[in-house]
Amino acid sequence: MEVNTSEKLIDAPNTDASLWHWANMTATLACDAICRINNGFRDRGTWWQALENAAEQVCWGCDQEPWPNERDYGHQIWQAIHQASLPIRTVAARANLWSVPCPKGIQRRDRGTRCLIGHFVYGIMCFFKWMGEAGQENFALTNLESVMDLAPIVAKAPCKDEWAFPVAEVSENYERILTLVWHRHMPVPTHWLPASGPLQCKRQRLREPQERRKRQNPVSPRETLKVSKPSEPGAQYNVQCLVLVVYPQEVERMSMVSDTYAKHCDSLLFFTAGPAPSHFRGYPVVNLQNGFDIGPDSQANSNVSDQNTIFKTFLAFNFAGLAMQRSSSIPDVICRLDSDTLFLPSNLRRILSCRNFSASDLWAIGRENYAHKHEQPGRVFLNGGTGICLSREAVKLLSLEIQTGRFAKSSSTNDWNTGDCVVAPGHWDDVALGACLSKLGVPISRWGTDCEGRSLFWPDELQYAFSGPDQIWPRRWPPKGSYFQPPSTERSTKPRTNRQPDVANYHFWLYRVWQYLSCHPKLWLADYPVSFHPYRNRSQGRRCCRGC
Repeated sequence: MEVNTSEKLIDAPNTDASLWHWANMTATLACDAICRINNGFRDRGTWWQALENAAEQVCWGCDQEPWPNERDYGHQIWQAIHQASLPIRTVAARANLWSVPCPKGIQRRDRGTRCLIGHFVYGIMCFFKWMGEAGQENFALTNLESVMDLAPIVAKAPCKDEWAFPVAEVSENYERILTLVWHRHMPVPTHWLPASGPLQCKRQRLREPQERRKRQNPVSPRETLKVSKPSEPGAQYNVQCLVLVVYPQEVERMSMVSDTYAKHCDSLLFFTAGPAPSHFRGYPVVNLQNGFDIGPDSQANSNVSDQNTIFKTFLAFNFAGLAMQRSSSIPDVICRLDSDTLFLPSNLRRILSCRNFSASDLWAIGRENYAHKHEQPGRVFLNGGTGICLSREAVKLLSLEIQTGRFAKSSSTNDWNTGDCVVAPGHWDDVALGACLSKLGVPISRWGTDCEGRSLFWPDELQYAFSGPDQIWPRRWPPKGSYFQPPSTERSTKPRTNRQPDVANYHFWLYRVWQYLSCHPKLWLADYPVSFHPYRNRSQGRRCCRGC
């Protein structure tokens, strides 16, 4: 129970009128306005969680200056966009947005209770401001991220209709921009568009470049998880599995792969950078040191400079590309997998068949990671642990670039993150590959998630998909400062484990507000998952893959 107090304010100099407005409205006999402010300042990490009805607090303080002016200003900009049909890059000059003091990064809010819907519209203004200045596009996009982190709570606010820019409209435009800029490596679109309708979970996506209009073998809704046969949907997709391993340290994992999903790949190869038998359980083992310039596989606890994962990934794809030139059996999809990836090729074939993907087009599919969108190398990449699958044409292009020496090669562990195609020592092969896919113009498919935003490539242990205290679930409370601040790890680690549920949820949903904005499924794992990561031994893998 809160205790009334009239002690000196902890942060009195910074206590503005809007904060007093909130404090007076929520004061009780047990805790007056000063008490409310003190309680908030004492524990800023739980400021919003302490409020009983957060949706009603979004509009508090909006009757204080300068928010009424901003509300009118927002409406003027919205009218210019929709009534005058101004292109995105011309809005700033027409509306004199040069005078708005916008952050060059994620918006930080000093007061969690100060008119969050005002901060929502302010971030949109800053997006248009930076888009009107040459070379400032990245600042514009980071401001739009700040807008999206407020979208879930603004969508429920009672005053949302009094302000310009409906949440549905902002969400649709953000998703369109994210798809074009980060997945297809294209410029920000010319115009901001009105919403196609109210917020809804299942929403139609624009056809991706590799999706062919003529559908073959339409998929039955009753299709099961069993492996495809020649007469079944998806059988036309030949899937090749490239598994990166360290021999003999990972023999147990190689056994798990051989005992589970290997038989469902049309072909499977293990890749090492060191001595190994030519075959393991009947599957070829390729020592990349025979024919390629690559350092040996590192041992446990080795330095970053000793790790060769970036080299190994590029050379495995290059090996697959070279093999296509002399083989009559050419795969349609080539998937690079970790030794502890659990992969279901039949479900990959299913989504490719559903969308009628063409292997003759450039594309990549997997678990999209947005962590480095606004950092070096400034690209979306696909998580290596859940598998990275490239079309036949993408592998041919990647292999050709390597063979013709167009990739830079470096001995420095710091050169791989320049944003160029650089092959260098280190472990972060998925980030390095993401930079190369962007440079080569290989689109990253959005079908790593289904129409409800549920994951097809699950980056965690399977148990965390299901109900329980550790279930992967997006935050629903409004942020005190910004969603893009990692939670404290001081008290969040589970006893006798290294798992930190709050931190795991944060990294799972980073930059993905648009994905769950209007969806509330019981779990965020799709009905036909393609892969899981991680497991750590054979027994865990076999238990997870029971029935394979």
